[in-house]
Amino acid sequence: MIVFYLILIYLILVFVGIRLFVPHYGFREAEIINNIPKDFLDEIENINSIPNNNFDFLKNSYDYLTSKYYGSKIELFTKWYYAFDGVFTHKTGFIPCNVFNELLRIMLIKSGRFDGKDIRKRVTFLNLFIHQYLQIKVNGKWVDVDMEYKNMGVVFGKHASIFG
Repeated sequence: MIVFYLILIYLILVFVGIRLFVPHYGFREAEIINNIPKDFLDEIENINSIPNNNFDFLKNSYDYLTSKYYGSKIELFTKWYYAFDGVFTHKTGFIPCNVFNELLRIMLIKSGRFDGKDIRKRVTFLNLFIHQYLQIKVNGKWVDVDMEYKNMGVVFGKHASIFG
């Protein structure tokens, strides 16, 4: 019986505690920040100026962010505190899923092509922890976007799950 209670406490801490205290992981959506760096706004404008549809804009934004940043199972544990950093604190390298997703959310909304109702944050159980990915509504269909696990084999349109 004690094992059951320990598992229950663990699940509550992981699925509720993290979502209450880690920025951009919460149960409700935060406002888009106002102090966005000029180079980031320029990149949004650059991608937005290419004649393309919303799906291409999403894919190009995904490609841009995953060319600058990456996810890592090991670095997630050694750099857990990155989850509490500002969205624009790190210019390249490792960032956790909540920061990755907030960067994409900013790009999509600031482009004027998407709004908050087109973006859903999803949480899945992954490697005895939780992992966040996005679903973006494009042309009436929801597209899974999991940038954190791209370098670990998860392709655009899919998301990591269970021991992924």
